[in-house]
Amino acid sequence: MLGVHPNTLRWYEAAGYLPPVPRTPGGYRQYSAELIRLARVVRESQHLLRLYGPIRSASSAFLAACKEDCVALQDATREHPDPGTGMAGQERYGRSLHHLSALERLLQDEYRLAMEALAALERFRCGEDAGSPGNERGMAYSLHRRGPLQYIGSAAKLTGLSRDRIINWERNGLAGYPRSAAGYRLFGARELDRLLIIRSCRTAGYSVTAIRRLLHAATAHSSEIPLRTVADTPSPHETELFPVFPTDTLPATLEAMIALTARLRDLLEK
Repeated sequence: MLGVHPNTLRWYEAAGYLPPVPRTPGGYRQYSAELIRLARVVRESQHLLRLYGPIRSASSAFLAACKEDCVALQDATREHPDPGTGMAGQERYGRSLHHLSALERLLQDEYRLAMEALAALERFRCGEDAGSPGNERGMAYSLHRRGPLQYIGSAAKLTGLSRDRIINWERNGLAGYPRSAAGYRLFGARELDRLLIIRSCRTAGYSVTAIRRLLHAATAHSSEIPLRTVADTPSPHETELFPVFPTDTLPATLEAMIALTARLRDLLEK
């Protein structure tokens, strides 16, 4: 019915995703229609729990609300048979749908930021200013400054980055800086814009691996592959050495999660 192994259902219960399942006198678990519905929601939501930070937190809050609604329906069923008859999903799963709406808004916001970062990268690829001053998350894309070469201290002040982060990105292959005769790093307009592009991508949630891949495509004169395709397509050496994480293919991951929340809404509202 659910397409999962019985041990998976037991794990859902042991992990706290399902409330305690009633047993028969012989000790067998009895799954009501609402428990089966909740198990379907939990199964679908496991993909959301692989994501990072706020999305993972919002997904956990959504699952907790689903469990609360399911327990309330079970309690009502014991007192009054078929309490949900004629009730719409909005009435039966009000808390769950409230948290699901918050999760949907968060995913849409994250997707917008991911696409804004790609648009800035495209402008950077074309040799234009990387973009306009940033939004509330501090994603300034361009300095609108074309002055003399800067040392790392000035570059840190201009970009709002720490010296350590600038050096760390160099060590991770995201950026490279020309050096003075004395060996000091030098930052021109192109290097400063590149730092802001990296910051915008990191703020949007792209992994270091994905940013390295995107920057390579954006600065390779022979490459005409759309950056959206690059963002969703790990290179062969990436997949050979490491597993592909959700943030390695961020736009495709977020689109899949947005579609998933639509399926979850259908499950709860029907």
